[in-house]
Amino acid sequence: MRLRPVSRRRVELVISLDPLASYIALYRVVSTVLKARVLAAGGAELHASAVGGHGRIVAFVGPKGAGKTSLCMDFVLSQRAAFVANDHILLLPGDPVGVVSLPETLRIGQGTISQHKVLRSLAARTGRGFGSDGKTRIHVSEIAPLLNDRPVFSGPLAAIVTCAFDNAAQGGVLERVSGPSATVSDALTGMAKHVRPAWIEGLDACAVRRSGVAALSLDRVPTFRLRRAKGDTYAPLRLARSLRSVLDADLTGEPI
Repeated sequence: MRLRPVSRRRVELVISLDPLASYIALYRVVSTVLKARVLAAGGAELHASAVGGHGRIVAFVGPKGAGKTSLCMDFVLSQRAAFVANDHILLLPGDPVGVVSLPETLRIGQGTISQHKVLRSLAARTGRGFGSDGKTRIHVSEIAPLLNDRPVFSGPLAAIVTCAFDNAAQGGVLERVSGPSATVSDALTGMAKHVRPAWIEGLDACAVRRSGVAALSLDRVPTFRLRRAKGDTYAPLRLARSLRSVLDADLTGEPI
């Protein structure tokens, strides 16, 4: 792949004849431009998985190995939630805060795959094996037949759930926390460190505007902390029920 800035409104992309390589190259360009435009509008990128339902989105946040992907897959495959994202989402300032997603290749760990028969079959069919991080790659197009509905690409952010593994009893422990937690702040700052490619700086649409840009605030987004034991398949069910109860009391509209 080769990129050449032509003007402040145009970039020339030279790609190979390989369909998959061409798709990946084009996807990277489109996603990079979208991220840059969101940042220029005062938004941010959040390291999180996310699911949706009834027009609203819930994000799962936590450090590496905290179970974000397993929660996402549990909700999609067992709770019939819509798939939004596996690794990151873009946040737009507003009330409510908006979510924009570009689903990428899923990186799913052995523990998550072992809990779902359909994922075990899919991983066996792709035959990619597991990397040094214990995860395998599955393209969105490969997992699409398992999704209950078309992936959700945008919507209002209804809640944030920070997740962590510990020795909690079966079903886990769900707690309401006041305001964005340190875990959420880390998930935001970690993504902010990503380097923008040089070619993006020359585009008018992606230039950061210092004046008139709304600031992103997560203060009004309900935030919860979920602690659960590894392998606890009951925790996602309890979490889904608790979220419905709490969000119905806090937000208007249909339940998630």
